[in-house]
Parts: sequence; structure tokens; C-alpha cells
Amino acid sequence: VGQGGAARASTFLNLCAVYSLLGKHLDALGCAEEALSNLKIALRDGAAQEKTTVPGMERVDQASMVAIAYHNIAVEQEYLARYADAVASYRKALGVAEKQCGPKAQLVAKIRLALAAATNAAQGAGEEAREREKSGIRSRSEGRRPPVDSGEAESDSMEEGGSQSEPESQQL
Repeated sequence: VGQGGAARASTFLNLCAVYSLLGKHLDALGCAEEALSNLKIALRDGAAQEKTTVPGMERVDQASMVAIAYHNIAVEQEYLARYADAVASYRKALGVAEKQCGPKAQLVAKIRLALAAATNAAQGAGEEAREREKSGIRSRSEGRRPPVDSGEAESDSMEEGGSQSEPESQQL
């Protein structure tokens, strides 16, 4: 896999960003997951020191790209209102970033902020669900999948639907 895996991963991260801009968050999530898969294979095959170009960053190693892939997965999970999954993915991204870049790196700081915002969103969504449960009211989006081809074209992530707000995190 070697360089091919990292190059494919970079391509999938680029596709993730494009799909997210188009509001196609399920497709964006799939691309971010595919990027992560390619990176894990490349790392397993011993190409961990290879440098690859990533949009917005001059050159990063594959291990740092793993943190970026987890971050992008989390962003798309937020768009899809999968807050608990997003928090878990941000935690994975943070763990990798701290290990690979050091605790004071800019990437680590960005992921920490995104994790805090996602944690707050998850808590808010949980409280909202409990209130609806108490009152017996269902939200407009309950019981149906969010659309994958609508929404604003922003690089931040969250599926349009009902009164959801944009997540505070961004694609890296």
C-alpha cells in the first residue's frame, strides 16, 4: 500500500471536504471513514514516516493524518446529529494528535475546542430528548433520516433539518 494508501487517504479527505460543502454529509462521512481505513493500512504496512500533502497544511505525516481523519469523521457525525459518536471520534482524534504532535500543537488546540463544542451539543441534545419524552412531543426530525443532499455549503459540518445549528468545528 505504502504511498498509494496515503495518496488515496488524502484524496478521500479532499472528497470529504467537497461533499461536506455540498451538504452531502453521509457521503462525506463515508469518505472520511475510507481515508481512515487507507491510513491504518498504510501505517500497518510500515509507511508511517511518509509525508503527504493535505489541504491547508503543507506536509503532514500519516499518523497526523489519522487525527485529521478522525476529526473529519466527528464533524460529519455532528452534522448528522450523531453527537455521542462525534464526541467519541473527537476523543480519538485528540489522543492521536496529542501523541503525534504534542499537547501544545495547533491541531491539538483545534480538536480540543471541537470536542468541547460537541460535548455541549451532545448534552443539549440529551436534555432536549428528555424534555420531549416528558412532554410526549416528538421532534420533526424523529423517525426519519436527515436528507443527504440539502443544507448550506459550508466546510463546517451538520445536516440541515429542523432547528439544528451548525457545529462549531470545521474540516481540517
